[in-house]
Amino acid sequence: MDCNTTPVATPVTTPVLRTDDKIIQIVRSTPNITRAEIGKICGISINGVRYYIDKLRKAGRLEWEGNSRTGRWVIKKKS
Repeated sequence: MDCNTTPVATPVTTPVLRTDDKIIQIVRSTPNITRAEIGKICGISINGVRYYIDKLRKAGRLEWEGNSRTGRWVIKKKS
């Protein structure tokens, strides 16, 4: 090894979460969060949130429990 070489820094990367995984993470921390609030956090429209929530519901990963005012999201499968 040559003493005059500069060491190369290895870049540190953080894993990028998919949007549906990000929604699960948000719901896990705040089960009574609204779709509008999820959209603001994820930076997507309410229709985008609706798309991902429908996808998660069809996959059996997410479910709404209770009425529209006092209900909460329930994560059905460990993710």
